[in-house]
Amino acid sequence: PAVTPTATPPATSSAAAVPAPQPVQQASAATPPSLNPMLLVAGLVTGVAVLCLLLLGSRRA
Repeated sequence: PAVTPTATPPATSSAAAVPAPQPVQQASAATPPSLNPMLLVAGLVTGVAVLCLLLLGSRRA
């Protein structure tokens, strides 16, 4: 009986320790790619809009 409880906690702790870091890494790796492309697209669209407005303003003046 003493051998079974000592064998069970290491298996449980190792099994609990292995899945925990994987979701954290997946979440941290998945978050930046989902945000960065949107920020880059928004920045490019804003830059193009500003350039167009500057060109239109300079032509009319």
